[in-house]
Amino acid sequence: MYKYATAVQQQTATTSQDTDNVSGSTSQEDDFFCFEAQPAESTDARTEVDMFLTDTSRDIHCLNRYPVIQKLFLWYNTALPSSAPVERLFSLGGQILAPRRNWLTPAHFKHQLLLHANKWVFRQ
Repeated sequence: MYKYATAVQQQTATTSQDTDNVSGSTSQEDDFFCFEAQPAESTDARTEVDMFLTDTSRDIHCLNRYPVIQKLFLWYNTALPSSAPVERLFSLGGQILAPRRNWLTPAHFKHQLLLHANKWVFRQ
């Protein structure tokens, strides 16, 4: 998690220099998707992750205090508007569950499918 948080923090630092202030009809404190309201002090990603993990509040609005965690949350918890990834997953499942591999238990099938679908994570 630290590696991803550090990468997002570096990306945020470079993009925040290029953005202008945007005014809206809602206040920036209440707007969850507003990235302009960054804290004045700059914390490194490791410190921010540690602060988030020790925070007792589990409300969704507590993410406003942690901009790096908020970006990660939005990146990984956003629903995809297309059915192509699901179709790819079903196609991969059909390749794994071939007639010559009919001995696979449901647990082994699930593990094989997840390993094949997420193998790009292990290449990095």
